[in-house]
Amino acid sequence: MVWQGGTFLATLAFRELTSWARPGTSAAIMLRFCLFGFGVILLTALHAQEEGALELLDTTIISNSTDPEWLQEGLVSGASWERQDLRLEVGASLVDQLQGKGGLKMFRRQSSLVAHPTSQGVALRVAGPNAASRAMVYRDGVPLNDPFGGWVPWLALSPTLIDSVSLMQPSGIDQWGNVSFGGSLAVASQFQSGDGPFWSLQAEAGQLMDYHLSNVFMLESNDGQWQVYGHWTAIETQGHHVLRTDQRGAIDRRATVQAAAADFGVRRVWDSDWSLTTDLGYHDERRGNGTVVAKNSSQALQGSVRLENQRGADDWAFSLIGYYQQRDFDSVFTSVSAARDSERAVLDQYEVPSWAAGMILRSRHWLSQEHELLIGGDWRYLEGETNERFRNLGSGFTRRRQAGGVRIEGGLVGQHTWRPSAQWTLQSAIRLDYHHDQDGHEEVWNLETGARDVSQRFENRDTLELNARIGLTYEATTDWLARVMAFTGTRRPTLNELYRPFRVRNDITLANADLDSERLWGLSLGTEWEPLADLSIHAEAFYHWVDDAVANVTLVDGGGVRDAWGFIPDGGTGRQRRPLDRVLIRGLELSVAWQISPGWWFSGGYLLSDTSVDSSSDQPALDGNRLPQVAEHQAYAVIGYDNGGPLHATLESRWTSQAFDDDLNDRTLDDYLLTNVIVGWRLRDNMEVYATLENLFDTEIQTSRSGTGLIGIGQPRTWRAGVRMDF
Repeated sequence: MVWQGGTFLATLAFRELTSWARPGTSAAIMLRFCLFGFGVILLTALHAQEEGALELLDTTIISNSTDPEWLQEGLVSGASWERQDLRLEVGASLVDQLQGKGGLKMFRRQSSLVAHPTSQGVALRVAGPNAASRAMVYRDGVPLNDPFGGWVPWLALSPTLIDSVSLMQPSGIDQWGNVSFGGSLAVASQFQSGDGPFWSLQAEAGQLMDYHLSNVFMLESNDGQWQVYGHWTAIETQGHHVLRTDQRGAIDRRATVQAAAADFGVRRVWDSDWSLTTDLGYHDERRGNGTVVAKNSSQALQGSVRLENQRGADDWAFSLIGYYQQRDFDSVFTSVSAARDSERAVLDQYEVPSWAAGMILRSRHWLSQEHELLIGGDWRYLEGETNERFRNLGSGFTRRRQAGGVRIEGGLVGQHTWRPSAQWTLQSAIRLDYHHDQDGHEEVWNLETGARDVSQRFENRDTLELNARIGLTYEATTDWLARVMAFTGTRRPTLNELYRPFRVRNDITLANADLDSERLWGLSLGTEWEPLADLSIHAEAFYHWVDDAVANVTLVDGGGVRDAWGFIPDGGTGRQRRPLDRVLIRGLELSVAWQISPGWWFSGGYLLSDTSVDSSSDQPALDGNRLPQVAEHQAYAVIGYDNGGPLHATLESRWTSQAFDDDLNDRTLDDYLLTNVIVGWRLRDNMEVYATLENLFDTEIQTSRSGTGLIGIGQPRTWRAGVRMDF
């Protein structure tokens, strides 16, 4: 009878869920989905109860930490990689190693070695219609995203520095709340593990890379109460051309990068529970953007203090982090002649400074075996502006602009976890965010006359946003579990989106200080199954929609002077960051991991991401279009060999379906299949040499397509070789 009742509930809920073809009232959809998901899980549990499998057992605490993923433990799907796992991944940086896995991507299909810094934000399943980062990247609990634009300095995360990486899918509520509404990537350094002393070295070079050096160490006092650590990395590349061979001209060059980063820290430990850590780091990066004149550089200074108490006999954990960031950025954008034999600078963003300060408090209380409470608060101050020269028709720049503003934001978050048995976990969370934007301004001077053409002050804005999440997990056995979750989230546009214009070839995009917050509504239903001791399978369906999604909307065509854009060449477009009423992101993620034998292993994954503009009252021509740069299908397969002996090898293939490079879906990017190989040989327990061959079949990866047909390309076939040592 119980089984029949559960069947009726699930069937009724399914009818309700499938009765709507497109979102109506968001709250009603969330309610129907929760009814459906809870019904499915309840149906399974009731059946297990009839079979006598459901018992009240002592519950298990998943983790004792207050690390960045603390708000999603046991409920939100994700993935993790240990240091040894990352050594089997191909790529010169962390984002290159993990691209395509768990939906992780930068905006364009480029390596972080050649991509423009402003396109190096990161997204997971919630990929937006522009390059703004919709996920947060942390290192040891401190945000790495740029305070002005949200992009990430990936080259500051050297291979020897990283101890582990945790990817958490979108759940709406996370620490810092704002940027992380689309998920997070938490990087734990070797320093954070506290296992010292140690010393690690890595050096590599290759066909397109002059050198990539990395060094990390930790020293420890005899009593273990003091630890001193340091890290240094440097990279310089020969780079590669970012335009097809038959389309290049005299001014085209390889896109290159020269970067270096260092940091130093001290930790004091008391009684194995309490610790105080201070850290200071610096990063410098200089890039050539693929032509003689186009270039950019960035510098970053960051410091942090972390006071932490791990769970002890009093069943309480605590963490307090304060940090400071100072960034500077400059970039030159050019207009290139049709024959590509000459170019001129048309936008010189000669100084884009920004800085941020923040503090976060997290406290975790184990009230009993069944109940756990997590509470926290955070505060951030962000300030940035762009100083730029523009409108150069051949005789030099004629205009200068200064635009920027200040943001102060804070949030409170709480989460309750109830585990009535070993099988059931019910989790609910709520977050309240306050944002205050002030001192927004734009000044434009005529450099020929000295007159001030534009002087405007944007109205201060205050926003108060409430978000919630509820989820249910049912672990039928140690081999199988199911979870359902519904959540909301918000993202305030970055200062970059509000105030800084930019140019890509002949496409000019204006800022928009009137943008509202993006509002995310999310639903997911997933399962994890281990049918065999060496085989695990994960599947999750998701349905997200984003209201007021910020997009680069095409408004005018090129071929002359166009109002606020100035002169736009033929084949170019004039765009502005504008909100789309609603964007849909629906899909399915599958992954499998199989230890075939003691020496052989396999992993694979597939992501269906069906994105579309559901409604855009401002630009109805966009309705039904796919989001730019988001492929509908992605898949990867990896087979590896490592039996603990000297030899280990990995063969990897990644496939990405076609995508569009523009909001109008006129510019198509072809699908591609990328194959990589890595082979390593352990000379001794603490030393190995390795070689990688990337893009084995020299596949053309289309990264962009201009209105005149110019096709940007990704990394060609290349090799690297190196050595690692651990002491």
